[in-house]
Amino acid sequence: MTIAFSLFILSFFVLLAIGIPIAFCLGFASMIYLILSDAANLAIIFGRTQGVLQSYLYTAIPFFILASSLMNTAGITNRIFNFANSLVGHVRGGLAQVNVLASIIFSGMTGTVIGDAAGLGRIEIHAMRKAGYRPAFAGAVTVSSAVIGPIIPPSMIMIIYAELAEVSIVDLFLGGIIPGLLIGSVLMVYIYFAAHRVGPKPIKPYTWPERGRAFSNSLLPALSPVIVVGGIISGIITPTEAGLIAVLYALLLAGIYRSMSLKQMVLAFREAALATAMPLFIISTAILFSWIITVEQVPGFLVGVLGGIVDNWILTILLINIVLLLMGMIMEGIGA
Repeated sequence: MTIAFSLFILSFFVLLAIGIPIAFCLGFASMIYLILSDAANLAIIFGRTQGVLQSYLYTAIPFFILASSLMNTAGITNRIFNFANSLVGHVRGGLAQVNVLASIIFSGMTGTVIGDAAGLGRIEIHAMRKAGYRPAFAGAVTVSSAVIGPIIPPSMIMIIYAELAEVSIVDLFLGGIIPGLLIGSVLMVYIYFAAHRVGPKPIKPYTWPERGRAFSNSLLPALSPVIVVGGIISGIITPTEAGLIAVLYALLLAGIYRSMSLKQMVLAFREAALATAMPLFIISTAILFSWIITVEQVPGFLVGVLGGIVDNWILTILLINIVLLLMGMIMEGIGA
């Protein structure tokens, strides 16, 4: 292990420990390595980093974030929440169950944690606190259910991984549906058994006519996942085209419902631009970071270590998941 690489690893964890944002941790640590190892390669490395960000697939990211911002601004999330409330609001756990189900539905529209937490999250936490749920529990359920966003397609992080790992985005999307539904189901089962000590009694069941009205109010928004995910999986549209369609569909719904003014639309675009900047910044620094890891042959070393510990592929995947779990406690998902 060279001095440059040792300082690279040390500086990364020190910056992470003192609370520096992950993008700057990755970037500063990489700069230290490049300066100490071979400064002549700086132009080449940053040229490659910029080239990756120009990938056509990455243009889907701002589109999906913008679609999420427009749906939140136009009040489409309220319609989804009310529909989920009509279905499971009367089940033990009440609004906590609604929280999870609404996140499952909304994740099929935007595929981001940001969209779920910022849009539905505000509605869900306000409703749960007003109903008598403890703020800590309301926040925990909202954060846990928002995690479903990047798993059920369309998923922003799957788009990033597909480009970096050069794998099929369609296969990733197909592989994310069942795990996402399983996570949601497990959360709802836990809430059912924990509800007696964490929240008030569920609401009175909706009548079928009331459920019908809630369904009709949310029908057009609920078609978004069918159009977006169905189009990608069938091969009719690319992820980038799907992101653009999601934006146009959100604008169409806002026009139909007359729920968004021009000023609100401008604010939604501004919010989406700010939300897009950080993921792309993290991607650029993570690419540089991963290049250094590859140059130093860390993946080969880890494969050798894992091979010496276990020879079963199931145990290998389990160990990888444990490592990712630990990384997820201290790092942003894209950076990890």
